[in-house]
Amino acid sequence: MGGTQLFESVSPEGEQLIVEVLETPNYLRAVNNGNYTISASTPGHWKASYQITVSNNKITRAYSSSLVAYTGSFTKAELKLDNSIQSTYYLKKKGDLFTTSINLRAKLLSNKISITY
Repeated sequence: MGGTQLFESVSPEGEQLIVEVLETPNYLRAVNNGNYTISASTPGHWKASYQITVSNNKITRAYSSSLVAYTGSFTKAELKLDNSIQSTYYLKKKGDLFTTSINLRAKLLSNKISITY
């Protein structure tokens, strides 16, 4: 993998969504092992991120969550290591008219990190 991967999409509310996977360098690691920063944002509205540690094709740790609301507020923010191949940052964002659930999920699939939200 290595480096930074950046994806653009559209949220269920029709807002631009930017998802980023950034490998955190660790020079004492084996191939496919390492630390990664998972982040997503809707420009001008919110940004969320967290880090995972991958070892032997398993997510061994999910930590260092970060959350910023530029508009509205978050009523829930819970980071979980769901199992050995998946971690999820469970969020609920309250806007002016409604509350939206956002599940920023990293899942290991065939030595790749799949990001869903």
